[in-house]
Amino acid sequence: MKYPFMRIEEDGTEITYSDADIYNNILVYLERYNNKSNHFDNMTIEIPSGKLINNNGYTEKEEVYHINKIKKLAKVIFWDKLEETKDLEKE
Repeated sequence: MKYPFMRIEEDGTEITYSDADIYNNILVYLERYNNKSNHFDNMTIEIPSGKLINNNGYTEKEEVYHINKIKKLAKVIFWDKLEETKDLEKE
């Protein structure tokens, strides 16, 4: 399942993330519509390692920018996921 997280206004990238696996790794998905090529660019990054899983359409410079941004946001994403899990347990 993917959970919405944030939108980066500079380039329109939408960020969502997955459930944690048994090792507490979370996949972070980035996606934006590319007007020039008339398709969606996407990238997947694993946290907490910051490992790039795939990149389809983002430039190398954008890739580095987004990986660094996701690494900085990793604690926030983990906290958000923890809060979501607590809410589900209450239901």
